[in-house]
Amino acid sequence: KEEAFLRELSRIHGLQGRAVGNLVVGGSTETIKAKIDIQDIQLLARYDRIPYSVTIDRGEVSFDGKRLGVRNLTGKVGNSSFSEVAARIGFGREPSLEVFSGRSILSLEEIYPWLSSYESPQKAFKNFKSVKGRLSLSDMRLTGPLKNPEKWDFDTTGELKDLVVNTSHLPAPFSV
Repeated sequence: KEEAFLRELSRIHGLQGRAVGNLVVGGSTETIKAKIDIQDIQLLARYDRIPYSVTIDRGEVSFDGKRLGVRNLTGKVGNSSFSEVAARIGFGREPSLEVFSGRSILSLEEIYPWLSSYESPQKAFKNFKSVKGRLSLSDMRLTGPLKNPEKWDFDTTGELKDLVVNTSHLPAPFSV
């Protein structure tokens, strides 16, 4: 019945893979409640909000009707990868996102055009022609309203490698 959750589910296409876990159904005939607890998941899918296939190699997933949680999630999105992700999405009046831990290696060559296609980052990236390199993030923490990324509180440790930025502010590409 949760419209936001159903809307996001409808954005998933070409789902393939397997999930091993438990489905617990309880309550009464008038109010059936289901809880899903998946201990092992391997999936490949397309998600409309991401321009690359999403691959999940392993992890645990739980859903109780009010919250969707993941633990030890490992996978890839395009040429970027993530591991040890623990997160939760709450589907209350104001859907929320919490990321408790995780590591990732981001392909800036793929991430830059994707992020700059959204209205909010367009102003910040308007003078950038291209960005290349790798960004490794660890000890990720993120909290905030799911639908308002500009209000997210984000804390992480990172390392840039082979960064090349081509911007109209400089006469030549900038390398680190």
